[in-house]
Amino acid sequence: MPATVTPGNKHQYQYERRRPLALSLMGRRGQGLMLRFVAAALVIAALLALPGGPTPTPTPPPAAADGTLTVSSIAVTSTAGADDEYHAGEDIAITVTFSQNIASYTNAVLTITLDSGTVTANPPALASGGTTATVVYTYTVTDADDDADGITVATAAGNLGGIYVHAGHSATPNHNASTLTLPALTYGASLAQANHKVNVNTTNYDRDGDGLIDIDSLAKLNAVRWDLNGDGQPAAANISNYAAAFPGRSEAHGCPDSDSSNDPGPCTGYELTANLDFDTNGDGSITADDEISDFRALGEYSATTFQGNGHTISNMSITNTNNGSKGLFTALGPGATITEVGLIAPVLSGGGGAGFGIGALAGENKGTIIASYVRGGSISPGRSDTVVGGLVGRNGVGPPTQRGVIRASYATAAVSSNRTSNHTGGLVGNNQRGTIVASYAAGAVSGSGQFAEFGCLVGLNAFGIPLTAGTITNSYWDNEVCGQTGGGGAGQSTANLQGATGYTGIYANWNLNLDSVAGGDDPWEFGTGSQYPLLRYGGHTLERQGRPDVDYDDDNDNLIDIRSLAQLDAVRYDRDGQGDQDAVTNADWAKHQAAFPNDRAGMGCAAACAGYELRANLDFDTNGNGYTHTGGVGDSGDDWYTTTTGAGQGWNPIGGADESNDANNDFTTTFEGNDHTISNLYINLDTSAANVATFVGLFADISGG
Repeated sequence: MPATVTPGNKHQYQYERRRPLALSLMGRRGQGLMLRFVAAALVIAALLALPGGPTPTPTPPPAAADGTLTVSSIAVTSTAGADDEYHAGEDIAITVTFSQNIASYTNAVLTITLDSGTVTANPPALASGGTTATVVYTYTVTDADDDADGITVATAAGNLGGIYVHAGHSATPNHNASTLTLPALTYGASLAQANHKVNVNTTNYDRDGDGLIDIDSLAKLNAVRWDLNGDGQPAAANISNYAAAFPGRSEAHGCPDSDSSNDPGPCTGYELTANLDFDTNGDGSITADDEISDFRALGEYSATTFQGNGHTISNMSITNTNNGSKGLFTALGPGATITEVGLIAPVLSGGGGAGFGIGALAGENKGTIIASYVRGGSISPGRSDTVVGGLVGRNGVGPPTQRGVIRASYATAAVSSNRTSNHTGGLVGNNQRGTIVASYAAGAVSGSGQFAEFGCLVGLNAFGIPLTAGTITNSYWDNEVCGQTGGGGAGQSTANLQGATGYTGIYANWNLNLDSVAGGDDPWEFGTGSQYPLLRYGGHTLERQGRPDVDYDDDNDNLIDIRSLAQLDAVRYDRDGQGDQDAVTNADWAKHQAAFPNDRAGMGCAAACAGYELRANLDFDTNGNGYTHTGGVGDSGDDWYTTTTGAGQGWNPIGGADESNDANNDFTTTFEGNDHTISNLYINLDTSAANVATFVGLFADISGG
């Protein structure tokens, strides 16, 4: 609306702020800056407002011939440093000159969107009653700012509706400007746009020049969720979050020209350049004290490559109950390839639901997985109709162009499900239309549920009506560890799987060509003939044979440390506390190893282990809703909702009748509490049923003095 005069006070006016003036300042690509502007654009939006209410009587400004206000010029009038860059602590000055004097202004700021986020340039204060036609906006650069493209005008003109200036010389508001047309941006004196980059003395995040952005921290791994196509250019809404993980990056991250544009980039994916561990405080468990205590799956990865380089990601914990697929990635998209990634002791629980998959590496695979593995850990869903696997939930999802491929990979995680209609497998939950070649599973698969399918390699190797089987070639599962029968591939004894010393016998066809260059790539290491095959990497460190030396007696008192409910539960498979298999079945001992992954020989005890001790408080209310049962039935959202004897019956006492690692099933050694607590234990067993403990408690039977 126009400025209006209230009768009796000719100096009282009303002002209205309308559509903001938007400038887009851009520039050429450049090297050696410290402040870059996103996607070749520094965007400046001017929000100019002239306040209402009483104002001092100013000197009447000259009237434009047509009664309108215009912008005469916009110029960057500051000078960057000798390297043509603005650095932290330096000011960027942008001068706006109007066709008439302005008596006052409020909130007259320039909003600047950088590659690293949005910042605000402010005008100087005007003296009371003063007038000016020139306003100089300044912004002081910080270390967090970056943009690499210099400054130019993105469009020929921009508009700002409803700017009103003081009309003190006339009761008629003849200075109502409904539109401001922007002139071309200039750079002052002899400056050019190249002199206006910001902080682009950049960090190179592709140090080996292979077009893959380096990941050497959990923060960088987590930031991949904002750039799932791997080009290093996240959407505007995610720039600030992404830039915090990759400070001082250039638009191309240092990636070479990949599209024949003669400009750097775009990048084509990510690669691990270091081992990562979610147990950042090193206390042996994932808690709120760690950097990321409940990781969220990264989304569907659609970039060309995610290269592990033989590095590992340890102790990833995804325990949120959100509906949906989960894993390191929710899914691998068509055309995406993951190679040489190792996941150590991941814990995934909860979530899933109809049509979703859960697997340590990916909930769903529509791409290709090569020479990757999951060692130890546990995986279980929280909802029915979920597909659950040690490595991948659903393999080969969608039309023929999206048929997932898994080559030269393995999983030894414990996979379990007690939900209706779930498909549960040691390597893959459902191989729908996918292909599995030269791979194996050697983890326990357990659970129950109406209409559920369980398999040692895959839970179900079929899809569609009529059912069409996926393709499985030269792939195996340990029939002494799994605890199930069947499930695609071929079951083998532990001795057969561990007995080879080269590409012979069942492994005769495992020397695969993985890089499309002629000849086999020798991806497997067979060790001494008493170990499962492990993966080796061309040009990278050989995956360690044997145990990766986690010390589970870090105070050297010969008591094995318990820091989780899974480890407490595993005590039932080692009731003499010596930390070795003794007479326990292979399947039961695999469950113990899943709870204590990567254990040092002898569990780290200085002498022979002689029992267990609590090293943390434990709580059976694992979903934190304040209860573990209602109406005599366990809370299905808690980890110990079920037992081996029935759903909803809670904890199964250690030393129950279903356990058989010694003659009398008693716990016979030391259990030291160290003043820690175990909260919300719930047990509701039918003790008259077969294979149920006669005595009920945390332990059913204790003996041995």
